[in-house]
Amino acid sequence: MISPTPVVRLDRSVDVPLHRQIAAQLRFRIASGDLRTGNPLPSLRTAADHWGVNLHTVRRAYEILETEGLLVTNPRARARVAVNAHALLAGADGFDAFLRNVRETAERRFGASVDDVIDRLRILDLTRTTDSGPVWVVECSPSLAAGLARQVRARWSVDARPWTLDAIDHLPTGQVVATLYHMREIRAAGRMAGRDVHFVQVRVDAGPIEHLRRTLSKTAPRLVLCGVDCESALAIGSEVRDALGGSLEIDLEVGDDPVKVLRSAGRNVPVLFSPQSWDRLDEKARRDPRTLPYRTLIPPDELEGLGVAMGWTDP
Repeated sequence: MISPTPVVRLDRSVDVPLHRQIAAQLRFRIASGDLRTGNPLPSLRTAADHWGVNLHTVRRAYEILETEGLLVTNPRARARVAVNAHALLAGADGFDAFLRNVRETAERRFGASVDDVIDRLRILDLTRTTDSGPVWVVECSPSLAAGLARQVRARWSVDARPWTLDAIDHLPTGQVVATLYHMREIRAAGRMAGRDVHFVQVRVDAGPIEHLRRTLSKTAPRLVLCGVDCESALAIGSEVRDALGGSLEIDLEVGDDPVKVLRSAGRNVPVLFSPQSWDRLDEKARRDPRTLPYRTLIPPDELEGLGVAMGWTDP
């Protein structure tokens, strides 16, 4: 029986070489037990065809894992998982490498931060759930949905999970929480008819706004606002201007390349990113002192009312 070729998802938009992405994902599969001692890996040609790379890329990935003691390669046979591979990954160094791979995969594939990963692990460790299963918190971007879900979990004893608006027609069963801003799109979704959806009002997170206020006091009152569409960018700009309570010059930049917007902004000009734009930034760009995320919060009274309306109990 021929073993199936492991699924490997490559992201060509990041700076990580393809052979290192392949090695990281195979290392994760070994650590998680998907690939066990003695399991054969696909031949170089088979792997190259399945993963859309050349033979040399696969060879370099296998060589990395062989150097780490995780694979045994043979020119006349297929590479196999080494006998002591799982023992190596169980050690401190191996465990750290495993966690680094989890972090990198979560960021690359799901746009999830370290906090998102930790929150999700805590959820998986909980036995408590609502009678109707998970509570799905729907928003237009992964980071925004994750932030609101984190708020709901922190206040109520429920398994609140993020879900994005673009996948609304594939939403699993369970209670649904969404923002009033997206009421029209959700109610128009074909598979949402008859679903129990509770809409909440949200407000801009004061944290980034206060940081922006302090930054603007040291520079000219100018801000670059980056968004993926003009309508949402204008709405965010209006809300931010009102929150700052003063005159502010806002340059709107709409497009699919937020990193390019950051590069073209002035040295001391802050750049505020819409949720969708923020999700497209790499970690290096997010650490730039000029960058700020636009985030929203559920006000305390809304959060209390949400729990009452959904029939949740205090933790």
